[in-house]
Amino acid sequence: MAKVTPGALISDARGAQGLIVFPRNRHGLYTRARVSPLNPNTARQIQVRTWTANSTAAWSNSLSPAQRQKWNEYGKLFSVPNSLGVRRPLTGFEVFVKVNFFAQQTGVSIRTDPHIPPTSIQIASITITASISSALLRVLAPTVNPGGGQIAYIQASPILNEGRSSPSGTWFTITQAFSLPGSSPNAYTAYTSHFGIPTAGKRLFVRMVSWTNTTFLPSPPAIATTQWTP
Repeated sequence: MAKVTPGALISDARGAQGLIVFPRNRHGLYTRARVSPLNPNTARQIQVRTWTANSTAAWSNSLSPAQRQKWNEYGKLFSVPNSLGVRRPLTGFEVFVKVNFFAQQTGVSIRTDPHIPPTSIQIASITITASISSALLRVLAPTVNPGGGQIAYIQASPILNEGRSSPSGTWFTITQAFSLPGSSPNAYTAYTSHFGIPTAGKRLFVRMVSWTNTTFLPSPPAIATTQWTP
């Protein structure tokens, strides 16, 4: 693995060039060979691809020019950072796919017009119960929207050593969408089927991705950590 020291000609690099990629860790910028990620083709992956394909097809086939223009204006209300940290507004297509990705998880058909105003309700904190002997993994969220209409799903990190202070690896979705407030479904079987059975003291990070059933816009995820109990 060759490391790169940024200088006068290269101040930063991200993404890939040919068979070389430019990741960054706590030591700085480095290079490594490009590899194709594993594709286990899980039921969740298939469902995600279906939701995305439905949204993409609806943008091309179901919207009028006037509706696309509404989404283009709607996208200007949101911004996302690129790989170099520079923020840019979402396109109409991007925000349309994002909204309808979450709408379909809630069982709602494709939304052809955006919801104004674009409100979302963020979850401030979550609590985890993780017990090996009880085969239990639940996440409790506080009441964030007394009027109801808040939806969420849970993602988890791999099994980590007890000294870890931050998550590592790819987040894996361990629940279907469920209504808030309240506890998530027991996700122990889904977690251990993917990561294996942990030992007591190992660390677990989870995050809750939530959205409302009016705008279908996701809020920033709430992240928490705990150790597996015996």
